[in-house]
Amino acid sequence: QGVVAKFNSSAAAQWGRKVSVNFSGTYKPVFFYGCALDSSDNLYVVGHAADTNDVTSGYIFKYNSSGAIQWQRRIGTGSTTGLRGVKVTSEDNIVVAVILMALVLVIMIIL
Repeated sequence: QGVVAKFNSSAAAQWGRKVSVNFSGTYKPVFFYGCALDSSDNLYVVGHAADTNDVTSGYIFKYNSSGAIQWQRRIGTGSTTGLRGVKVTSEDNIVVAVILMALVLVIMIIL
């Protein structure tokens, strides 16, 4: 399983979460490649997970400042997809770098 954690400025753990995704009853680990904070200290993490046929899908997760999951989104199905980076703009729009079949694309997600 992947792990997401928040530490304070003294390196003391504030919270931690194990993360996996369910593919037809089988839980698979998420491999993380990027994270970013918005103006409300919500945390966005991106990565990918492989299903039972080793086809990867990209994932983005949103956690609030207390570590509670707000939502998760799967990006890409039926192909090899991975999310490799995330940035939150000054307007709190989310920009992710997506790898799809070895092509790099940038998608803006407005929430």
